[in-house]
Amino acid sequence: MNNIPLISPVPPPRARGGACLECRRKKKRCDGGQPCLHCRNAIAGPLDCEYAALGELAESQVLEQDIARLEEQIYILEHPEQKKSDTVFLHAPYISNQPNQSRLDPATFHKDEQCELLETFLEQFQSFGLFLNPNTIRHSLHSQIPSLGAAVLLWATRLTPALNSPDITNGFLYQALRQLQVDIGNSHPQRCIQAIQVDILLALWYLNAGAFLQARYRANHAVSLCISERLHLNAIPMDHRSATLTAPLNQAEAKQRVDAFWTTLVVANLFTLDGSLIPFNYPSEDPAVTTVWPTSGNLVAAPPRNTITDFLHGLHGWSDTNSLVFIARASIVYERTMTNINLSSMSDRPDMATIPSTNANALENRLVAMKLRVEEQSSVTQEMILTRMILDVGMLSLHRSTNPNNHDLLLVEIGQVAQAVDSLRNLPIVPIVLPLVTFTADTILQVLQSSQPAFIHRKQLRTAIDSLMGWLQQQSLLSPAATRDLEHLQHMAARPN
Repeated sequence: MNNIPLISPVPPPRARGGACLECRRKKKRCDGGQPCLHCRNAIAGPLDCEYAALGELAESQVLEQDIARLEEQIYILEHPEQKKSDTVFLHAPYISNQPNQSRLDPATFHKDEQCELLETFLEQFQSFGLFLNPNTIRHSLHSQIPSLGAAVLLWATRLTPALNSPDITNGFLYQALRQLQVDIGNSHPQRCIQAIQVDILLALWYLNAGAFLQARYRANHAVSLCISERLHLNAIPMDHRSATLTAPLNQAEAKQRVDAFWTTLVVANLFTLDGSLIPFNYPSEDPAVTTVWPTSGNLVAAPPRNTITDFLHGLHGWSDTNSLVFIARASIVYERTMTNINLSSMSDRPDMATIPSTNANALENRLVAMKLRVEEQSSVTQEMILTRMILDVGMLSLHRSTNPNNHDLLLVEIGQVAQAVDSLRNLPIVPIVLPLVTFTADTILQVLQSSQPAFIHRKQLRTAIDSLMGWLQQQSLLSPAATRDLEHLQHMAARPN
């Protein structure tokens, strides 16, 4: 007989101090495998199994320190007015060897406490951006707090003033970012969709924290995941030759993928307000997006069509009043408007410094048509309010670029933005609205200081700016970004005319 052992040899336990980093952190007995048994059979999925001698850093820790150094340099470049110090701490979760940057291990929270925080999140997080259903989110708290559970608890601590401390926040942020890498490497379709949801939640969290660059990075990361998983080619029925995810098991999963793509597109499009190039990196021609529009009913099979192109050319229907359809289409019109404005303002040629009148008219007609369609809806949900605000700010941006001295036109859009903001006062936190409100308030102050509006216009502008700054004051209780923007606007308002 062949000398084949009946039992596979098991690596002997490593000597003290020779365990992998994960086993060392959780004080588990490590078998020294590559990966070890504990990391291979983790409930949340296979973990990164790394070894490092005592006193040395693992490869992932070295990368984290590199990220910290790069973010420090970015922070210094973005804030030249602040005095440079030897060290700038941006986010403690990236820095693992700083004694004064502490974080609380999320595992110290009892399961009942986690469930209570989750319910707080589901009750109070009413901002746009959540496309997973509550049951999926509740299930995410199992399996040692994977990335979705950590992102939800991160937001819950922001919404709970008693727990809104750096130690707790840093712990959940570190857990979310670390586990997200595991979820991205998981081939299970639902893990991929959940990873996109985590990126959207983190983008909104960073936006609320005033870290705009990190927010835009997370939004772009969600876009990359959507494209890599071919969610932009999600026609019904799906062409499995171009798909990377397995076919959805039911209508609920199929609709979840559609909602994930359009939610990501909305969040990414709204980041064009800062004047940067568009996150989706649209070419001169419309992108090939065949994903069907969201629907309140069941998804219906239809021949694949270029969804965005058809909408922009008027070849679309409005038979479904799903609010995500409206906000997605408004964000597309908004993105095209802001892109034209931004590209014109960045041009070195004097004849290209402003938008050509033909383009401006076409953009305005598109915004007006979309606004008329929205006004036909009697719904006053947060999504529809946000849709109206997106279109109003898009129109305000266009008029500010092409007719800066036409105060009548500016006042119409400013008044409508202020009215929409008043409708959101009962919501505890709405991070995605912050850039829109700040841009509008900044426009008001520029009009008041750079020109001489009539007395009646000045009075209306003062009323609008008081309303917007009052809303920012309310949001500042839970939003560092609102606090920063409010201080900036107050500083602008204090300048002599």
